[in-house]
Amino acid sequence: MGSAALILEFLGVGIRASLEWEIDPAALQVSSKSSTPSRRPRGDFLQEDAQALVRELHALQGDRKCIVLATAGPPCPDYSPIKGDDAPGRGGSSGKLFVKSSRHGQPFAILVENVVMQSASDAAWFSQRLKATPVLADAADFRLADQIAMKGLKFHKDMRGHIAPEVRQRWLEHQRQYAPWVYQDHALVYEESGAWQVVPAEVKEALRHYPPGITVAPKAKDFMEAACRRQIPVARHLQDQGSVHIRPCDNMWEHWQITQDLQHPLISPPKLSDALEATLEGMRSIGPNISEFRVRAVAAVRSLKESMSEATAEWYKSLPCHVAAAYTFDESKQIVQIPSFMRLLRGCGYPDADSLEEDLHRGFPLIGQLKHSPGWHPRTDDLYRHPISEDSFALLNQAHVQQRAQRCRPDEHWQAMLSEVLYWRSAFKEGSDGKQKIRRCEDYRRSYHNDTIGATDKPPHDCVDAYVNLIRTFSLRSDRVLIWGQDMWAAYRQYPTEHPGHAYLLLVLPWGVSVWRHRVLTFGATASVWHFNRTEDAIIWLARCLLLIPALHFVDDVGGAEPDSSANSACVCFREFCDVLGIRVKPSKEQLPAALQKILGVWLASDGETLQVRPDEGRRNRMIQLIRDILQADSLTPELAARLAGKLGFLQTSLFGSMGKACLVPVNARASGGAQQANTLNQAIRAALTTLLRILHEPLVLEIPLRAGERSSSIVYADAFFLLGDQMQRPGGKPQGRWPNKGAQQLQNGWGFVVRSSLGVTFAHGQVPAEVVSLYSSRKAFIYFLEIHAQVLAGPTKTPWVLFGSASLITRLGVALF
Repeated sequence: MGSAALILEFLGVGIRASLEWEIDPAALQVSSKSSTPSRRPRGDFLQEDAQALVRELHALQGDRKCIVLATAGPPCPDYSPIKGDDAPGRGGSSGKLFVKSSRHGQPFAILVENVVMQSASDAAWFSQRLKATPVLADAADFRLADQIAMKGLKFHKDMRGHIAPEVRQRWLEHQRQYAPWVYQDHALVYEESGAWQVVPAEVKEALRHYPPGITVAPKAKDFMEAACRRQIPVARHLQDQGSVHIRPCDNMWEHWQITQDLQHPLISPPKLSDALEATLEGMRSIGPNISEFRVRAVAAVRSLKESMSEATAEWYKSLPCHVAAAYTFDESKQIVQIPSFMRLLRGCGYPDADSLEEDLHRGFPLIGQLKHSPGWHPRTDDLYRHPISEDSFALLNQAHVQQRAQRCRPDEHWQAMLSEVLYWRSAFKEGSDGKQKIRRCEDYRRSYHNDTIGATDKPPHDCVDAYVNLIRTFSLRSDRVLIWGQDMWAAYRQYPTEHPGHAYLLLVLPWGVSVWRHRVLTFGATASVWHFNRTEDAIIWLARCLLLIPALHFVDDVGGAEPDSSANSACVCFREFCDVLGIRVKPSKEQLPAALQKILGVWLASDGETLQVRPDEGRRNRMIQLIRDILQADSLTPELAARLAGKLGFLQTSLFGSMGKACLVPVNARASGGAQQANTLNQAIRAALTTLLRILHEPLVLEIPLRAGERSSSIVYADAFFLLGDQMQRPGGKPQGRWPNKGAQQLQNGWGFVVRSSLGVTFAHGQVPAEVVSLYSSRKAFIYFLEIHAQVLAGPTKTPWVLFGSASLITRLGVALF
């Protein structure tokens, strides 16, 4: 842990003493490099005498107060994804050390470093134990948010005689926006890639020793300074998916004592991300005048736009033709206010401003390596880790084009596509609202564009769970919470592509092949999803820190929830804020605040006491028909599997939750299996679709209490076994012995459960009859059927409140909360 002292020394922080608990020789060697005058190694942390430590801290402080900073780096192998699904977490030999070291008395500020934990339950348990929130950190983000590379930047000298050719070229490319000397090498700033740009206004202010933001319009400057002080983060913390977290136990009686205080996740206080918590804290600081505050903030943004009109016009003239066309509204000739947008981002301290501005100015690339985005979660799969080279892409794409051009049969939906492409330059797709839409370039999966994509992170989305937690949070202080929604106009079509040559579309018509080239981001391209989410993240971040609107977004679907006193201002001010910047929303899709709202294909209804979550009937019926058609045709292509998995993902959040999660596994496997696999249904897919069909036929309305009060949870312990020879098989263990081809239903089995509720304790045990076992005993995994059987029987017992079950296997003990 000597690295903590080294970092503080690098930052110029004086260190009075460094108390270090470490026994690893390599770590001690790092610690020895610190120049801290008073290093005090204290050996094994678990052997520390707390009273002796307190005395030493008091002696070090003396009469002078000082900050005590606690840092920790507990062993991480047992939590690492490297161990895959077998990562033992808190139950591992080294993982237990983290558990023991987290048993503090009075809470204090602490910074703990560990890996991205494989188990969400582990992350949730330590968050509660340490009273801290896990945040994903990337070494690429370790820089000052407003730091600007000024290496080699000098004051210009008078130009002598003529203008150098390269300077003249830059001057003309920039539409003679400034004097020629501004475009000399020593008057420009350069990015790591070698790309140049004129010195930004923020740098000019610094060079003239002006206070930061002095040239910004006064009203906007005040709002930006206040927004910057709020320090609303962009990092997405690890979401707790509603699981129950229990610390490791040495025996069942200790486990029994701990579970007495467990509560169902929907009775426990709701948890929001740090960004939303900071936004709500800002709302509380403004108080009942939050609506007026937002109106003034939008007016300040409008004032900033007007003050920058000349600079925006000059910027617009400097754009490449296809970029300028993308930022122009055909019907009004207005343009997107990118300079004002960037001034707001920089003024409020957005960390990705420089990189985002570069892409907004030049256009976004559709192929190649995608940039890292602040706050996004790192990828844990290999999907975009091995992109093909551009040379390979050129060969494969050429073969694809030739194959498409030689087709005699017109494209499906060619007439609708032609009509759309003539208007919007748009393939057939079903939108998030369940309605059929026309989208262009939907064949990017086959044209190999997406195979060139490399990405190390993935865009996070605010699902229905985020709305539920936001509604629950506001309902603790308000009797009536309303939900609102907006839909971004044109979505990807608002932003240009860097190289239009990468955005061609072949449309086979009855009379021949037509070729179209697009100037904007295209549907079907993986890169478009990444780029649009980067931009939308920035818009949502500004809405939170500048307007104090706790907005959420799932790609282009934006919304939120607030008390009825301020909900209308959130909806209207977000729309007006976007309109000022030229980033429009669809008037026809605006959902004004209401207690009943359809969000992401799910109906949310709040009456102040309970929140109902139910799937849209139209979406459910279409899904039933789609699954029936697949079963009848006995065929599921990878493309259709991908569509099916996406639709089921929405239904999972509102209809069947974890109950049908396993059914999605074979569907996702077919979607990612490639074109070489057979399209016929295998046993796993047919069983999964049949099960999903039964679930969809009997939908349940999820009711979530908004005022938990004195509600209590019922605790269910469930366990099961069967004998394979003389070997006992149990859930969570590794099956031993050979599985018999016949007679598995005759194997001795057993199940049992214990239910504890406010009404008392109930228990039962028994054996599943052979005729029932025969339906599930084709392989060893039927042990999980036995345990689920016990949980199902336990459900109707003494439970004062039954909502839904959340089950997890912990040291071979199945625990469900009801």
